[in-house]
Amino acid sequence: MSNAQVNFLTNSEHVGRSFKVRSAVPGLVPMELYLGQGNPELEIVVFNSTNAPKPDDIKKTWKNRRDNRTAPVLVVVCYGPKVFLYGIASEKSPVVSTNNIGQVKRMCDAALSKPDRHAAISYLNNALLSLNSELPGINNQGLLALHTLTHNSPPPVKIAGTKRVDVPTVR
Repeated sequence: MSNAQVNFLTNSEHVGRSFKVRSAVPGLVPMELYLGQGNPELEIVVFNSTNAPKPDDIKKTWKNRRDNRTAPVLVVVCYGPKVFLYGIASEKSPVVSTNNIGQVKRMCDAALSKPDRHAAISYLNNALLSLNSELPGINNQGLLALHTLTHNSPPPVKIAGTKRVDVPTVR
């Protein structure tokens, strides 16, 4: 394991382990492997990239790691402030990229905590769809509801105690 990034999920109960790749893609450096629950379990493989990763290289890495097994594999590639994600269970998935590494870490941690691969796949499919939306974590297909949440919601509530209102007692 390289010293560039020693624990992708730093504030997590999940512990990464080093791993080797059979046919390495140039520029992708293997960092950590995380295993979920169940049999076969979700595998999250984390790579650092020395140059801007190409979607085809990320897909090739996923295909090599999956190796026609039934285990779902999520490839996470870190390149500077950007994170690229690909996989889970299907080759038809797009490569998703985001600058919000904290959101990706929380998503990976939550997926690893799911009781089995089926729950993890379902969670990740929904989470990846909403990753680049205005409200990550909220998977909303209705345009009107999303617009209402993002533009018409009331301002944040002030901290309790700054404006206190006495509630009348009913007797």
